[in-house]
Amino acid sequence: MAAPLVKRSGQGSRAAVMGHRAQRIAAVGGARLPTDLAELPTPECEIAELVAEGLSNQAVAARQHLSRRTVETHLSAVHRKSGIPSRSAPAGLMTRAALGTAG
Repeated sequence: MAAPLVKRSGQGSRAAVMGHRAQRIAAVGGARLPTDLAELPTPECEIAELVAEGLSNQAVAARQHLSRRTVETHLSAVHRKSGIPSRSAPAGLMTRAALGTAG
């Protein structure tokens, strides 16, 4: 899950290693969540990161210059892809990924 964040920081090779490791762990354990979140498109990932910071949908919309409805649509996609229905669970995962404690 942290791989896209690491890649955006300019550490492409480290991100690739992290991504492969996450896929191996997910395959062995039968989990789909780590790889699904790692493959989020950039807008969804950015919105999930802002939600992880504790911003409301309206605050995320203002910061990203989007409508509140667009933010809600992206969050719905995050929830659908991750398989978790709550707003706080993906936010917690994104926070752990940013801190390097995910997985």
